[in-house]
Amino acid sequence: MRDDPMTRGKILVAHKNRIFLDALTAACAQSRLEVAPLDTGEAILSTLADTDDFAAIILDYHLIEEGGISALESLIENPAGLPVLIFGGTIPDWLLRLALNNGLMGVIPENMRLSALPSLLDVVLSGVVYAAPHWLREADKSERATRLSPREDAAVCRASAGQTNAQIAIALGCNLATVKGLMRSAGRKLGAVSRVQTCVAYAKIAEIAGPRSVSSADPTPLPGAARHLRENPSETQRV
Repeated sequence: MRDDPMTRGKILVAHKNRIFLDALTAACAQSRLEVAPLDTGEAILSTLADTDDFAAIILDYHLIEEGGISALESLIENPAGLPVLIFGGTIPDWLLRLALNNGLMGVIPENMRLSALPSLLDVVLSGVVYAAPHWLREADKSERATRLSPREDAAVCRASAGQTNAQIAIALGCNLATVKGLMRSAGRKLGAVSRVQTCVAYAKIAEIAGPRSVSSADPTPLPGAARHLRENPSETQRV
């Protein structure tokens, strides 16, 4: 008779919705699965450090999204080597695929019954990655996972190369407000909350879709805007 994976330890579940946490805890209790619930991301690593009887981590990415890719990688590479699963629908698609490539062990479907969670954990704790087939296949390198528009792509590509908003505005032939808008909209699509996170996310995607040179990222500039900046150089100083 094989060992029951559920006897290996309790499950650390981090989710921002306390009501959901209570419902999940109750559902797992029916399968004799002990859950340690958390509703803040900051407490995850400290909780892991305080005890060694956990078997797995289930995460709502929203709790750590301010920390970006590095926060997720820190959890996946946790010192205890615990398998990490993520609730589907809480993480950008491109980052989910990258996380699976880097060791994420499971994606919990949004429509899955809570009562099915113990069975899913049984699969993961036996060493099998649980995710829909389309997440596990290699990404098509000709397809950019982010769906950035050409101008968003051009702006972030140049920002990732170290250019300021003023330099990007001149290169793309637009004004500073447009560049800032492009960076904000690209950041939202990438699940980033800062310029630095947006650039880091873009660099990570380049590993999947293939890097782009700054020159190849330029869409057709807007001559009128470029002329306006040349004639009003003071505007290029407000970054």
